[in-house]
Amino acid sequence: MTEFITELERFQQGGFPMVCVRSGLPADKFVPVQAERKSVGWWAKLDSMALWILDGWFFQTRNPWGRLPFATGQVGGIEATCHPRRDQPTLIKVLGAHPNFIDAAA
Repeated sequence: MTEFITELERFQQGGFPMVCVRSGLPADKFVPVQAERKSVGWWAKLDSMALWILDGWFFQTRNPWGRLPFATGQVGGIEATCHPRRDQPTLIKVLGAHPNFIDAAA
């Protein structure tokens, strides 16, 4: 399965070319997509119990929305996950992206 990685801000603004993320055909619309938030592993939480509680309470429920380009009849079949990182921009991983979309969005 192919994947495309972008920063959260670009995902939320829909800053992508009009190439269908699923089929690689010319896109005719942007569709809202929600990214499932992935938290850090349990081993990274050992340094702070408070961080662990906040992560479980606040961050797990905050799945960001973004916009991806799709061609008519091609909506679906794409999975987006959010990967927060400390002191760096949050990344969005789009699974199932077509190689034509990946090349155009690079």
